[in-house]
Amino acid sequence: MDKLNQELDAFGARFGTNRLVDLAINQRANAVILEKVHNAVNEDKLEKWLASPPDMKQKQRETEKTRKEGTGRWFFERAEFVEWQDNAGSLWIEGPSGAGKSVLSSAVISKLVEDKKLFRDVNKPPPPPAVAFFYFDFRTKETQSVESALRRIILQLSAQSPYPYKDLDEHYSLSKGQTLPTIKDLHHILQRLLQQLRRTYIILDALDECASEDIGWRVKATECSA
Repeated sequence: MDKLNQELDAFGARFGTNRLVDLAINQRANAVILEKVHNAVNEDKLEKWLASPPDMKQKQRETEKTRKEGTGRWFFERAEFVEWQDNAGSLWIEGPSGAGKSVLSSAVISKLVEDKKLFRDVNKPPPPPAVAFFYFDFRTKETQSVESALRRIILQLSAQSPYPYKDLDEHYSLSKGQTLPTIKDLHHILQRLLQQLRRTYIILDALDECASEDIGWRVKATECSA
């Protein structure tokens, strides 16, 4: 009987320990779910506050469909691209209309996004690089504005920040969501985000198609290309 009681006590201790572990795991899982829900709600709020700048996901998808397998591989092997990918700086690509620059841009975006997955396969990896992009297009007014581009890029980077949407949300709170941030505010937020993120790639396609009144911001935009 004494031996049975000892075994029951031992079982109870193990059960209690396992139960505590289960509770801790469930609490962490719930915290992760709550954080995702909070970020999703925050993203929707901030996107509406920024007047819903053009979302580039569909444009990227449409451009990807025009690419054939292996498109851009030659470009990724060039010393200029390797240098740009590994070091801070800008990489300018130019060519005549219809030469395939947008398709090449989409290939670069896809490669950079795909490369981010490699960081998940390494023990104790450094934070993955952030990737943001914008396609300028003379056919649509909303996609000609550097200010719209900054708003979308900031939303993209804010989602990848170690502190998701923190800086953007602070500006929202200051104005109670009643006024839009100025372009100087946006530039300041972008600089803060670039400081927080380990490495950041910003791809701007067809920069020459942005509105003529924004020409003064083109140079500043290209300064943030990597």
